[in-house]
Amino acid sequence: DLFYKLSENYNTIGSPYLCKYNEKYFNLNFARDCYNAYEIAKHFGRDIKSITEFGAGNLGLCYFLSNIYKLDNYDIIDLPSMFSLQCKIASKLNINIKQHQHHINDLYIASYSLTEQDIDSILAHWSDTVVYYDKVFIANNLYPGSEKELFLNTIQKTHSIKIIKNIDMARQNEIWLINKL
Repeated sequence: DLFYKLSENYNTIGSPYLCKYNEKYFNLNFARDCYNAYEIAKHFGRDIKSITEFGAGNLGLCYFLSNIYKLDNYDIIDLPSMFSLQCKIASKLNINIKQHQHHINDLYIASYSLTEQDIDSILAHWSDTVVYYDKVFIANNLYPGSEKELFLNTIQKTHSIKIIKNIDMARQNEIWLINKL
């Protein structure tokens, strides 16, 4: 099974907290990343050749997507110190990443990191970068209220959105699957 094979390799990075299920061990964050990859493939299809990810963390989603898609490139938007760590992780996982250079890839991903910013930063990043993408995946952490509504209204000016609610793996509130109008 692909999930367990990739999970076993991913579990060797650092010292993650592992859970046991059916006599196998896995990292809960990686399980969430696999679920997100499933939703991405289900909604956006298999014709993804290039990805931009904002705040890629420990590359769990990148690792899984790199193993299910034949990617030409996987670009990361992150802090320089974090990108340096991600390069070391990518080397151990045998995946290729590069720092994003302001071109548009097939898919934009933000798992938590975008919606953990203040609303002004979120809206600025949307209008400067994300609005140009045809396909967008956002794992949303915004609580219901005026900031979330403002962001949703901004998205809906240029994109359609499908919201999957009540995802309760780790800390995710919703998944937003977004397509350009």
